[in-house]
Amino acid sequence: MIESVRQQKENLRSIMRERRASVPLEIRAEAGRRIIETVFSGGLAIPVPDKGSVLALYISDGGEPNFMPCLPELLRKGVICCFPAFRKGEMGFYTPLDESDFIVGAFGIQEPGLRSSPVACAKIDVMLVPGLAFDRTGSRLGRSKGYYDRFLASVDIDDRPYTIGTGYEFQRVGHVPTEPGDIRMDILATPGNDGLTIRRQRRFVF
Repeated sequence: MIESVRQQKENLRSIMRERRASVPLEIRAEAGRRIIETVFSGGLAIPVPDKGSVLALYISDGGEPNFMPCLPELLRKGVICCFPAFRKGEMGFYTPLDESDFIVGAFGIQEPGLRSSPVACAKIDVMLVPGLAFDRTGSRLGRSKGYYDRFLASVDIDDRPYTIGTGYEFQRVGHVPTEPGDIRMDILATPGNDGLTIRRQRRFVF
């Protein structure tokens, strides 16, 4: 019997969740640092974010790369950092007041506090996107809720941020099963590579 796409996705999620759970804390922090270095290296097919650029990050769910140790330096550079938060059951991106403006959110993950400022999708220049698996076509396996797909689909493709799928090397697989509505990444970035460009959506002027 041929597995349905949803069954294939769930099987791959189970495998990747187990593998991610075994990644030590120090490796998660190092992975986050190296991915940020790649984004700011000038080696990707996007302008390097600088003062006034809007960079969307995410806070690790406990197994993902940890970008938070990089936040103070990003803010010193003048980069506007925003993070996902859930309001009325939907995900949006918000800029915290400062480095301490975070609360525990709906899924037990830190998110910007209630006084944080919302950021429209079209205002974000570059978005680091979490995932459980990615392939060379930019296909991404998320957690099954579709929050990122819906957020990105809320604006025309020319107004979307440049999306960078982020994770560990083992999360790059030969094939990610997809369904209509799954949005592909523009670039894949892991701690051990310099970023695999899949496609460009538009020319950025930061």
